Amino acid sequence: MGRKESALGIASFIISVCSGLITILLVLGLGIIEDSRTGNEDQESATAIVVNALIIGFVCLNFVSAGIGTSGLFSSDRGKTLAVCGIVFAIGANLVFFVERFFLS
Repeated sequence: MGRKESALGIASFIISVCSGLITILLVLGLGIIEDSRTGNEDQESATAIVVNALIIGFVCLNFVSAGIGTSGLFSSDRGKTLAVCGIVFAIGANLVFFVERFFLS
């Protein structure tokens, strides 16, 4: 019978998948908002400000999730698969955000 998974690994995995998907959806939504603007509108609409604030919050949550997953790697006598997956998903979602923000815009 296999070892039980680390509770921190499970938490990291769940948080990173949820916040990563929400981050990617918000980045796509922000792109749609920016593409639908006409030249006459205010460039800093309330919707864009709220979406940007949510993106920053979920990116921070991804960093927290990566930290939780890292601590899950150091728990003894527990499986580390979900901790590694949580770290990979959290870093991957943050990379999507940073590439879109700094290299594609």
